[in-house]
Amino acid sequence: MRRLASLALALGVTLAFAGGAAGTKSSTTVRRFIAFNGKSLAPTLEVTKRGRGYCWVGSIADGRADAWRCFLGNSILDPCFSKGKLSKPFVVCPIAPWSRRATVLVLTKPIPLVEGNATSRSSTEPWGIVTANGKHCLAFTGATGVIGGRYVRYGCQEGGVLLGVPDRHTPVWTIFYAAKNSSLQFRVRITDAWS
Repeated sequence: MRRLASLALALGVTLAFAGGAAGTKSSTTVRRFIAFNGKSLAPTLEVTKRGRGYCWVGSIADGRADAWRCFLGNSILDPCFSKGKLSKPFVVCPIAPWSRRATVLVLTKPIPLVEGNATSRSSTEPWGIVTANGKHCLAFTGATGVIGGRYVRYGCQEGGVLLGVPDRHTPVWTIFYAAKNSSLQFRVRITDAWS
C-alpha cells in the first residue's frame, strides 16, 4: 500500500509539472509558417541547401493547400511550401517550423494541383507542436505505432513522442506525451501549434 501511495504521489508530481509549466499562458498560440515575402523568400529564412526535384502530392505533415510532399533525389521532403498553388520554379522546405534553416527545391515538374490538399487550415492537425514541458515535436509522415491504444503521431526532437491529436476543447490545448522507451503517458499542455 505504501508503495502504491508513493507511485501515485510521483505520478501526481509528474502530471502537475507537465501541466503547470504553461501556467503563464492563457491559450495555445497558433502560428503559421511563412515561407515567402511577396515574390521573395521570407527574410527570416536561411537557405542551407539547394537541389532539383519535384512534388507529387499534398503534404502529409501539414494540411495547408500550399504544402507539398516532394522528392530531392531519394529523400522525401515534407512539407515544402509553394507560393500559392501555382509556384514556380521552386518550393521551400524548412527543417522545422521554428527553424530558420530551409532547402530550396527547384522544380523539375509542375506542381500537381489535382493532388494538393483541399482542407481548410482550421481543420488540419498541426505540423509542429511545442509543449509546456519543453518538447519540440514534428508530425510523422510514415508508419508509426500505438502506445496504450493511442496512435503515435509526433516525434519530439528532445526525445519522446506525442500520441493522438491535440484536444482543442479549452483555450490551452493538450496532448498525450510518452518518454522514449516508455509506455507511461500523460497529458501535456501545448504552448505553440504550427501549420
